[in-house]
Amino acid sequence: MNSQEGMKMKIDAVIPLRKKISSVVLLLPLLLLAFITGCGKMTVSSAKDELKNENKQIRLNAVKNLSGVKNAESAGVLITALTDKEPEVSKAAADGLVGIGDPAIAPLEDAIKNGKNFDENNVSRGRAVSLAVLSRISPERTGFLLEEAVKDNDETLRTEAVYRMGEMKSARYIPQLEVCIKDKSETVRLETVKALGKIGGYEGIKGLIKFLEDDSDTIIAVAEEQLKSQGEQAITQLINSFDKFDMEKSNRISHALTVIGEPALQPLINKLKDPKTEIFEKRACAYTLGQMKNKKAIPALVDTVQIKRKELQIEALDALVNIGDPSAITLLQGVLKKEPDMKINQRIRKTINQLNAKTGEEEN
Repeated sequence: MNSQEGMKMKIDAVIPLRKKISSVVLLLPLLLLAFITGCGKMTVSSAKDELKNENKQIRLNAVKNLSGVKNAESAGVLITALTDKEPEVSKAAADGLVGIGDPAIAPLEDAIKNGKNFDENNVSRGRAVSLAVLSRISPERTGFLLEEAVKDNDETLRTEAVYRMGEMKSARYIPQLEVCIKDKSETVRLETVKALGKIGGYEGIKGLIKFLEDDSDTIIAVAEEQLKSQGEQAITQLINSFDKFDMEKSNRISHALTVIGEPALQPLINKLKDPKTEIFEKRACAYTLGQMKNKKAIPALVDTVQIKRKELQIEALDALVNIGDPSAITLLQGVLKKEPDMKINQRIRKTINQLNAKTGEEEN
Protein backbone atom coordinates (compact mmCIF):
# COMPACT_ATOMS: atom_id res chain seq x y z
CA MET A 1 0.00 0.00 0.00
CA ASN A 2 1.46 3.33 -1.01
CA SER A 3 1.29 6.45 1.12
CA GLN A 4 -1.52 8.04 -0.91
CA GLU A 5 -3.78 5.05 -0.38
CA GLY A 6 -3.07 5.10 3.37
CA MET A 7 -3.95 8.79 3.62
CA LYS A 8 -7.23 8.23 1.78
CA MET A 9 -8.24 5.47 4.20
CA LYS A 10 -7.58 7.77 7.17
CA ILE A 11 -9.66 10.58 5.64
CA ASP A 12 -12.51 8.20 4.91
CA ALA A 13 -12.49 7.12 8.54
CA VAL A 14 -12.55 10.70 9.87
CA ILE A 15 -15.51 11.93 7.77
CA PRO A 16 -18.16 9.73 9.50
CA LEU A 17 -16.77 10.76 12.89
CA ARG A 18 -17.13 14.42 11.98
CA LYS A 19 -20.71 13.81 10.92
CA LYS A 20 -21.49 12.15 14.25
CA ILE A 21 -19.92 15.02 16.18
CA SER A 22 -21.88 17.57 14.12
CA SER A 23 -25.12 15.73 14.83
CA VAL A 24 -24.42 15.70 18.55
CA VAL A 25 -23.59 19.43 18.50
CA LEU A 26 -26.85 20.16 16.70
CA LEU A 27 -28.82 18.11 19.23
CA LEU A 28 -27.26 19.76 22.28
CA PRO A 29 -29.59 22.83 22.34
CA LEU A 30 -32.63 20.58 21.99
CA LEU A 31 -31.37 18.30 24.73
CA LEU A 32 -30.66 21.32 26.95
CA LEU A 33 -34.13 22.75 26.30
CA ALA A 34 -35.70 19.39 27.12
CA PHE A 35 -33.70 19.24 30.32
CA ILE A 36 -34.70 22.75 31.35
CA THR A 37 -38.34 22.10 30.47
CA GLY A 38 -38.27 18.90 32.44
CA CYS A 39 -36.76 20.65 35.42
CA GLY A 40 -39.35 23.41 35.05
CA LYS A 41 -42.18 20.89 35.10
CA MET A 42 -40.67 19.23 38.12
CA THR A 43 -40.38 22.66 39.83
CA VAL A 44 -43.97 23.62 39.01
CA SER A 45 -45.30 20.23 40.03
CA SER A 46 -43.47 20.10 43.35
CA ALA A 47 -44.18 23.78 44.06
CA LYS A 48 -47.94 23.18 44.02
CA ASP A 49 -47.59 20.97 47.08
CA GLU A 50 -44.93 23.13 48.71
CA LEU A 51 -47.19 26.18 48.56
CA LYS A 52 -49.65 24.30 50.79
CA ASN A 53 -47.00 23.51 53.38
CA GLU A 54 -47.47 25.04 56.83
CA ASN A 55 -43.81 26.03 56.94
CA LYS A 56 -43.43 29.62 55.75
CA GLN A 57 -39.85 29.14 54.53
CA ILE A 58 -40.83 26.18 52.38
CA ARG A 59 -43.59 28.22 50.77
CA LEU A 60 -41.21 31.13 50.25
CA ASN A 61 -38.64 28.86 48.60
CA ALA A 62 -41.36 27.46 46.33
CA VAL A 63 -42.29 30.97 45.28
CA LYS A 64 -38.67 31.79 44.48
CA ASN A 65 -38.27 28.60 42.43
CA LEU A 66 -41.45 29.29 40.47
CA SER A 67 -40.29 32.85 39.81
CA GLY A 68 -37.29 31.44 37.98
CA VAL A 69 -39.44 29.45 35.54
CA LYS A 70 -40.70 32.15 33.23
CA ASN A 71 -43.73 30.57 31.60
CA ALA A 72 -47.52 30.69 31.89
CA GLU A 73 -47.77 27.42 33.80
CA SER A 74 -45.43 28.65 36.52
CA ALA A 75 -47.28 31.97 36.66
CA GLY A 76 -50.61 30.17 37.09
CA VAL A 77 -49.30 28.35 40.17
CA LEU A 78 -47.54 31.45 41.50
CA ILE A 79 -50.82 33.38 41.37
CA THR A 80 -52.24 31.12 44.08
CA ALA A 81 -49.60 32.46 46.48
CA LEU A 82 -50.85 36.04 46.11
CA THR A 83 -53.28 35.42 48.96
CA ASP A 84 -50.78 33.68 51.25
CA LYS A 85 -51.36 34.44 54.93
CA GLU A 86 -47.79 35.69 55.26
CA PRO A 87 -47.19 39.13 53.67
CA GLU A 88 -43.60 38.20 52.85
CA VAL A 89 -44.75 35.23 50.76
CA SER A 90 -47.55 37.09 48.97
CA LYS A 91 -45.22 40.01 48.18
CA ALA A 92 -42.58 37.62 46.82
CA ALA A 93 -45.25 36.03 44.63
CA ALA A 94 -46.30 39.41 43.28
CA ASP A 95 -42.70 40.40 42.57
CA GLY A 96 -42.09 37.01 40.96
CA LEU A 97 -45.03 37.45 38.59
CA VAL A 98 -43.76 40.88 37.63
CA GLY A 99 -40.37 39.27 36.95
CA ILE A 100 -41.96 36.62 34.73
CA GLY A 101 -43.51 39.44 32.72
CA ASP A 102 -45.55 38.84 29.57
CA PRO A 103 -46.11 35.08 30.10
CA ALA A 104 -47.94 35.98 33.33
CA ILE A 105 -50.43 38.33 31.65
CA ALA A 106 -52.95 35.75 30.40
CA PRO A 107 -53.01 33.77 33.69
CA LEU A 108 -53.51 37.00 35.64
CA GLU A 109 -56.34 38.09 33.35
CA ASP A 110 -58.05 34.74 33.92
CA ALA A 111 -57.58 35.07 37.67
CA ILE A 112 -59.16 38.53 37.63
CA LYS A 113 -62.13 37.37 35.57
CA ASN A 114 -62.99 34.11 37.33
CA GLY A 115 -60.92 33.84 40.51
CA LYS A 116 -60.48 30.09 40.09
CA ASN A 117 -56.88 30.24 41.31
CA PHE A 118 -58.00 30.94 44.86
CA ASP A 119 -59.92 29.11 47.56
CA GLU A 120 -63.42 30.38 48.25
CA ASN A 121 -62.34 32.51 51.22
CA ASN A 122 -59.75 34.39 49.18
CA VAL A 123 -61.43 34.90 45.81
CA SER A 124 -62.26 38.56 46.40
CA ARG A 125 -58.80 39.48 47.65
CA GLY A 126 -57.08 37.32 45.05
CA ARG A 127 -58.84 38.98 42.13
CA ALA A 128 -58.00 42.43 43.46
CA VAL A 129 -54.34 41.61 44.06
CA SER A 130 -54.10 40.03 40.59
CA LEU A 131 -55.37 43.29 39.13
CA ALA A 132 -52.74 45.21 41.07
CA VAL A 133 -49.96 42.90 39.83
CA LEU A 134 -51.15 43.07 36.23
CA SER A 135 -51.06 46.87 36.39
CA ARG A 136 -47.35 46.62 37.23
CA ILE A 137 -46.65 44.36 34.26
CA SER A 138 -48.82 45.95 31.58
CA PRO A 139 -50.77 49.16 32.30
CA GLU A 140 -52.12 49.02 28.72
CA ARG A 141 -53.69 45.58 29.15
CA THR A 142 -54.94 46.53 32.60
CA GLY A 143 -56.85 49.49 31.20
CA PHE A 144 -59.40 47.37 29.39
CA LEU A 145 -60.00 45.21 32.47
CA LEU A 146 -60.46 48.23 34.73
CA GLU A 147 -63.48 49.37 32.76
CA GLU A 148 -65.13 46.00 33.35
CA ALA A 149 -63.93 45.65 36.93
CA VAL A 150 -65.74 48.78 38.16
CA LYS A 151 -69.02 47.13 37.13
CA ASP A 152 -68.24 43.83 38.91
CA ASN A 153 -70.33 42.63 41.86
CA ASP A 154 -67.20 42.28 43.99
CA GLU A 155 -66.71 45.40 46.13
CA THR A 156 -63.02 44.68 46.74
CA LEU A 157 -62.34 44.38 43.01
CA ARG A 158 -64.27 47.56 42.25
CA THR A 159 -62.30 49.42 44.92
CA GLU A 160 -58.98 48.20 43.52
CA ALA A 161 -60.04 49.09 39.98
CA VAL A 162 -60.96 52.63 41.01
CA TYR A 163 -57.66 53.00 42.87
CA ARG A 164 -55.72 51.89 39.76
CA MET A 165 -57.63 54.38 37.61
CA GLY A 166 -56.55 57.13 39.97
CA GLU A 167 -52.94 55.97 39.85
CA MET A 168 -52.95 56.15 36.05
CA LYS A 169 -54.21 59.78 36.23
CA SER A 170 -55.91 59.52 32.86
CA ALA A 171 -59.09 61.41 31.94
CA ARG A 172 -59.97 58.34 29.88
CA TYR A 173 -61.43 56.79 33.03
CA ILE A 174 -63.66 59.72 34.04
CA PRO A 175 -66.84 58.14 32.52
CA GLN A 176 -66.30 54.94 34.54
CA LEU A 177 -65.53 56.91 37.70
CA GLU A 178 -68.71 58.95 37.27
CA VAL A 179 -70.66 55.69 37.30
CA CYS A 180 -69.05 54.94 40.68
CA ILE A 181 -70.45 58.18 42.12
CA LYS A 182 -73.67 56.23 42.71
CA ASP A 183 -71.97 53.01 43.86
CA LYS A 184 -73.77 51.38 46.80
CA SER A 185 -70.44 50.91 48.59
CA GLU A 186 -69.15 53.87 50.58
CA THR A 187 -65.65 52.38 50.30
CA VAL A 188 -65.83 52.45 46.50
CA ARG A 189 -67.24 55.98 46.48
CA LEU A 190 -64.51 57.20 48.83
CA GLU A 191 -61.82 55.71 46.59
CA THR A 192 -63.54 57.33 43.59
CA VAL A 193 -63.25 60.77 45.22
CA LYS A 194 -59.53 60.23 45.68
CA ALA A 195 -59.12 58.98 42.11
CA LEU A 196 -60.92 62.03 40.68
CA GLY A 197 -58.64 64.25 42.75
CA LYS A 198 -55.56 62.54 41.30
CA ILE A 199 -56.85 62.93 37.74
CA GLY A 200 -57.98 66.52 38.26
CA GLY A 201 -58.63 68.84 35.34
CA TYR A 202 -62.06 70.13 34.34
CA GLU A 203 -63.74 66.70 34.25
CA GLY A 204 -62.13 65.50 37.46
CA ILE A 205 -63.28 68.62 39.30
CA LYS A 206 -66.76 68.26 37.81
CA GLY A 207 -66.94 64.77 39.30
CA LEU A 208 -65.73 66.01 42.69
CA ILE A 209 -68.46 68.67 42.74
CA LYS A 210 -71.06 65.93 42.23
CA PHE A 211 -69.73 64.20 45.34
CA LEU A 212 -70.71 67.24 47.42
CA GLU A 213 -74.23 65.80 47.24
CA ASP A 214 -73.23 62.41 48.67
CA ASP A 215 -75.11 60.98 51.65
CA SER A 216 -71.89 60.42 53.60
CA ASP A 217 -70.43 63.35 55.54
CA THR A 218 -67.04 61.65 55.39
CA ILE A 219 -67.09 61.51 51.60
CA ILE A 220 -68.27 65.13 51.35
CA ALA A 221 -65.40 66.23 53.60
CA VAL A 222 -62.85 64.34 51.48
CA ALA A 223 -64.37 65.80 48.29
CA GLU A 224 -64.02 69.32 49.75
CA GLU A 225 -60.37 68.71 50.59
CA GLN A 226 -59.73 67.33 47.11
CA LEU A 227 -61.37 70.42 45.58
CA LYS A 228 -59.24 72.63 47.80
CA SER A 229 -56.12 70.92 46.45
CA GLN A 230 -57.16 71.66 42.86
CA GLY A 231 -56.58 75.40 43.28
CA GLU A 232 -57.95 78.21 41.14
CA GLN A 233 -59.63 75.99 38.55
CA ALA A 234 -61.75 74.30 41.19
CA ILE A 235 -62.76 77.67 42.68
CA THR A 236 -63.90 78.91 39.29
CA GLN A 237 -65.90 75.75 38.59
CA LEU A 238 -67.49 75.83 42.03
CA ILE A 239 -68.59 79.44 41.69
CA ASN A 240 -70.01 78.71 38.25
CA SER A 241 -71.94 75.72 39.61
CA PHE A 242 -74.39 77.60 41.82
CA ASP A 243 -77.81 76.27 40.86
CA LYS A 244 -80.84 78.53 40.75
CA PHE A 245 -83.21 75.59 41.04
CA ASP A 246 -81.33 73.53 43.63
CA MET A 247 -80.77 75.39 46.88
CA GLU A 248 -79.32 72.34 48.64
CA LYS A 249 -76.68 71.93 45.94
CA SER A 250 -75.82 75.64 46.09
CA ASN A 251 -75.46 75.48 49.88
CA ARG A 252 -73.04 72.57 49.60
CA ILE A 253 -71.01 74.43 47.00
CA SER A 254 -70.95 77.42 49.33
CA HIS A 255 -69.64 75.23 52.14
CA ALA A 256 -66.91 73.82 49.88
CA LEU A 257 -65.80 77.36 49.01
CA THR A 258 -65.79 78.21 52.71
CA VAL A 259 -63.50 75.23 53.32
CA ILE A 260 -61.16 76.52 50.61
CA GLY A 261 -61.14 79.85 52.45
CA GLU A 262 -58.90 82.80 51.57
CA PRO A 263 -58.03 81.69 48.00
CA ALA A 264 -61.76 81.77 47.15
CA LEU A 265 -62.39 85.22 48.66
CA GLN A 266 -61.39 87.49 45.77
CA PRO A 267 -62.96 85.32 43.04
CA LEU A 268 -66.26 85.47 44.98
CA ILE A 269 -65.99 89.25 45.37
CA ASN A 270 -65.24 89.60 41.67
CA LYS A 271 -68.26 87.48 40.77
CA LEU A 272 -70.45 89.48 43.14
CA LYS A 273 -69.37 92.81 41.63
CA ASP A 274 -69.56 91.69 38.00
CA PRO A 275 -72.61 93.40 36.40
CA LYS A 276 -73.09 90.37 34.14
CA THR A 277 -73.59 88.04 37.10
CA GLU A 278 -77.19 86.91 37.52
CA ILE A 279 -79.04 87.84 40.70
CA PHE A 280 -79.25 84.27 42.02
CA GLU A 281 -75.48 83.95 41.58
CA LYS A 282 -74.88 87.26 43.36
CA ARG A 283 -77.03 86.04 46.24
CA ALA A 284 -75.05 82.81 46.44
CA CYS A 285 -71.78 84.75 46.44
CA ALA A 286 -73.03 87.14 49.14
CA TYR A 287 -74.20 84.24 51.29
CA THR A 288 -70.86 82.45 50.90
CA LEU A 289 -68.88 85.57 51.78
CA GLY A 290 -70.98 85.86 54.93
CA GLN A 291 -70.18 82.26 55.83
CA MET A 292 -66.47 82.92 55.32
CA LYS A 293 -66.63 85.73 57.94
CA ASN A 294 -63.79 87.64 56.31
CA LYS A 295 -64.05 91.42 56.78
CA LYS A 296 -62.27 91.99 53.47
CA ALA A 297 -65.65 91.27 51.85
CA ILE A 298 -67.43 94.13 53.67
CA PRO A 299 -66.98 96.89 51.02
CA ALA A 300 -68.29 94.64 48.24
CA LEU A 301 -71.27 93.56 50.36
CA VAL A 302 -72.14 97.16 51.26
CA ASP A 303 -72.04 98.06 47.56
CA THR A 304 -74.39 95.13 46.92
CA VAL A 305 -76.88 96.57 49.44
CA GLN A 306 -77.28 99.51 47.04
CA ILE A 307 -78.42 97.30 44.13
CA LYS A 308 -82.17 97.76 43.90
CA ARG A 309 -83.17 94.11 44.25
CA LYS A 310 -84.69 93.45 47.66
CA GLU A 311 -83.79 89.74 47.88
CA LEU A 312 -80.17 90.56 47.03
CA GLN A 313 -80.01 93.55 49.42
CA ILE A 314 -81.32 91.40 52.29
CA GLU A 315 -78.83 88.63 51.47
CA ALA A 316 -75.96 91.13 51.59
CA LEU A 317 -77.17 92.59 54.89
CA ASP A 318 -77.46 89.12 56.42
CA ALA A 319 -73.91 88.41 55.27
CA LEU A 320 -72.67 91.56 56.98
CA VAL A 321 -74.36 90.49 60.21
CA ASN A 322 -72.78 87.08 59.88
CA ILE A 323 -69.33 88.61 59.45
CA GLY A 324 -70.14 90.70 62.50
CA ASP A 325 -67.47 93.35 62.10
CA PRO A 326 -68.50 96.85 63.33
CA SER A 327 -66.37 98.47 60.62
CA ALA A 328 -69.38 98.03 58.29
CA ILE A 329 -71.50 100.44 60.35
CA THR A 330 -70.12 103.70 58.95
CA LEU A 331 -70.51 102.44 55.39
CA LEU A 332 -74.10 101.34 56.04
CA GLN A 333 -74.98 104.70 57.59
CA GLY A 334 -73.98 106.31 54.31
CA VAL A 335 -76.22 103.91 52.40
CA LEU A 336 -79.08 104.49 54.85
CA LYS A 337 -79.26 108.18 53.96
CA LYS A 338 -79.80 107.36 50.30
CA GLU A 339 -82.14 104.34 50.58
CA PRO A 340 -85.70 105.33 49.61
CA ASP A 341 -87.37 101.94 50.17
CA MET A 342 -88.89 101.86 53.65
CA LYS A 343 -88.52 98.10 54.17
CA ILE A 344 -84.88 98.08 53.11
CA ASN A 345 -84.29 101.21 55.17
CA GLN A 346 -85.62 99.45 58.24
CA ARG A 347 -83.55 96.36 57.46
CA ILE A 348 -80.38 98.46 57.22
CA ARG A 349 -81.18 100.00 60.61
CA LYS A 350 -81.67 96.54 62.06
CA THR A 351 -78.33 95.43 60.68
CA ILE A 352 -76.60 98.49 62.14
CA ASN A 353 -78.19 97.72 65.53
CA GLN A 354 -76.99 94.14 65.37
CA LEU A 355 -73.46 95.27 64.58
CA ASN A 356 -73.59 98.02 67.19
CA ALA A 357 -74.46 95.40 69.77
CA LYS A 358 -70.80 94.43 69.62
CA THR A 359 -69.85 97.92 70.86
CA GLY A 360 -72.85 98.47 73.18
CA GLU A 361 -74.43 101.16 70.96
CA GLU A 362 -77.72 101.17 69.07
CA GLU A 363 -78.95 103.08 66.02
CA ASN A 364 -82.14 105.04 66.73
